[in-house]
Amino acid sequence: AAAVAGLVVVGGGAYALVSQLTRPPEVVALDEIENAEDAASASAELSTGGEVTLHWSVELGQAVMTADDLPDIDDDREYEMWFVREDGPISAGVFGEDENAVALIDTEMREGDVFAVTVEQAGGSPSGQPTTDPFVVIATS
Repeated sequence: AAAVAGLVVVGGGAYALVSQLTRPPEVVALDEIENAEDAASASAELSTGGEVTLHWSVELGQAVMTADDLPDIDDDREYEMWFVREDGPISAGVFGEDENAVALIDTEMREGDVFAVTVEQAGGSPSGQPTTDPFVVIATS
């Protein structure tokens, strides 16, 4: 009986470890942000009826964007996320068309950043600067 109980504990621990390791990085980051002492979020409604929410922790330097009902874009386009700072916009990563998206921001979040999303060519803006007006702007302070 003790051996069976030991196998259940070891098996359960292994399952928990594998489950944690196979979770998408944006989901892991969102959990970390939500458990941070300085966890914060802000949302913006879209003209199409959807919503974009930025979740962040300055202490962790991490941010994750969640979106519902994003506008349709052409196949040769992607959404590009930006942090707008005093010295200008900095790309925070791209993601493809997905009506309900969760995206891990690949640039360190700083206090006072403004978050924006534009539609750019596939792969992101070639100049490193936005080429279209943002359809989402979220202040983080």
